Amino acid sequence: MADILEERLNKTSNFIDNPLYSLTIENGVTPKTERYERGFLVQKQGELFKIVKPGEFVTNPMNLRFGALGYNQYPFNVSVSGYYDVFSIDNDLCSPFWNSYFKTSLSLQKLDNAATGSLIEKRRVKYSTLKDLYFLMPSNIDEKKQIGSFFKNLDDLITLHQRELEKLNNIKKSMLEKMFV
Repeated sequence: MADILEERLNKTSNFIDNPLYSLTIENGVTPKTERYERGFLVQKQGELFKIVKPGEFVTNPMNLRFGALGYNQYPFNVSVSGYYDVFSIDNDLCSPFWNSYFKTSLSLQKLDNAATGSLIEKRRVKYSTLKDLYFLMPSNIDEKKQIGSFFKNLDDLITLHQRELEKLNNIKKSMLEKMFV
């Protein structure tokens, strides 16, 4: 992986140009919500947060083996915790492919096997370990783009249907409440 990964170490404390975002297993790189807002805990001054450009990846080394990985899908830079690893894969040309690929059971197993640490619950996969792993993958960038596009479209379709299901469940609930006052 070392030939296609490039670590990013740009830091900031400017949240106007680089809004502070979170990384979750469920949603990847996502805007901070009240649940994840911890800005009031920041006591140190200086550039403590890493900049993530569009298409770049973020991982939480402690939870990468569980799928804590995502890429910046927004058309602007964001910032994340300085603890996270930020890197580019394939010059950010096929991020949807890698996002899907790293969340396959085979990839997660490989990441779990590569995790290091003295306690099972504190095992982690740092960037330095990730770049030395070997994954079977298509060599052609266009093929990666097509595969990534297919899975991104599928994810978008699933999200759309989940929203429709949620709306229908709300309508059903409302109708039942009206019928059985």
